[in-house]
Amino acid sequence: MRKSLFLSTLMFVLGLSGLALAQDGEASFEASVDADGAAADADMGGAEGGITAYTARGLTLDKGTLRIDVGPGDRALLQRGAGFVVNETGSPLGAFINLNAGAGFGIIDNLEAGVVILPLGLAPSGVDVYGDPTAYGRYQLLDGDTQLAVQVDVLLPASTFFGFGVAVPVKFALGENMHLNTGARFGFRDTPVTATLSIEVPVEFAVNIMPALFFGLATGLNIRNLDIGFDSGAIPLEVFAGYTMGLAGHQLDITAGFGFPGFLSFGPGASNPVADVWQLTIGGNFHMDIL
Repeated sequence: MRKSLFLSTLMFVLGLSGLALAQDGEASFEASVDADGAAADADMGGAEGGITAYTARGLTLDKGTLRIDVGPGDRALLQRGAGFVVNETGSPLGAFINLNAGAGFGIIDNLEAGVVILPLGLAPSGVDVYGDPTAYGRYQLLDGDTQLAVQVDVLLPASTFFGFGVAVPVKFALGENMHLNTGARFGFRDTPVTATLSIEVPVEFAVNIMPALFFGLATGLNIRNLDIGFDSGAIPLEVFAGYTMGLAGHQLDITAGFGFPGFLSFGPGASNPVADVWQLTIGGNFHMDIL
C-alpha cells in the first residue's frame, strides 16, 4: 500500500510538471501576469487578471485575501501540518496518516492571521482522531528584495498539551524567479513531566521555472528540547513541487512533497542518514479575494 501510494504521488508530481512544460507558447516571467499576457497564461492554467508566481509572493497575504489551506502555506514558518500527510515512523502499527485543513486571511496591509482548525488523524487507529488546532498571527515589517516579519502562534490543547511560539520569518528574493525563505522560531510546550523549549530554523529554496510551475528544496535545523541541546536536534530534508492555476479570477496551488523529517539526527547512536522515517504531503491552497 505504501509503495503504491508513493508511486502514485510521484506520478502525480511528474504529471503536473509534464502538463505545464508541454504547453504551447512562452510567457515572460513577471511577479503577476497581467491581462496583456492572458492568452499565453491560459495555456499554463492561468486566469484572466493573472496569477502570482509562488516565489513572487510576500510574507503576508494581501488585504482581503483568504487562503484555504489543505496544504502548507510554505515550506518555512508556515509549514504547520496542513494537507494529506503520511508519516512512516517504523511503528509496527503502520504509517500515521493525517488530513489537516485550515485558512489564512489578510486582515489589513502587512497583517495576516490563520488557523489549522481541522487536524484529523486517520490512521493507524482506524477511526478519526481530532488533534490540536493551531492559530497564528504575522506582521510584515520590511518589504522589497529582503522581507522581514514577526509571528506568534498558539497550539490549543484539544488532544495533547498547550504550546506557543514566537518567530521571525525572513525572505530573500534571488532574482525574479527564485527565493530563499527562512527565519527562526522559539517554541514552548507544556508536558506532564516538564515544560520544553525548542528552536526551529527552516530553510526553503524555491524556483519558478514558469509562472505556474515551481519546485524546491526544504531543510533547516530543529532542536526539540533546548535543555538537552543538540542531542535532540535534527536536520530535515524535503523536495517539493507545485502548480498554480487560475480559477475565475482566483488561484489554486496544487502541491506535493516528499522528505525525511530527521534526515540527519544528532542523538547518541544515531545512524545517518535516517531514510526509514519519511513523510509524504499532498495538498492544495486556494487564494481568493473576498474584500
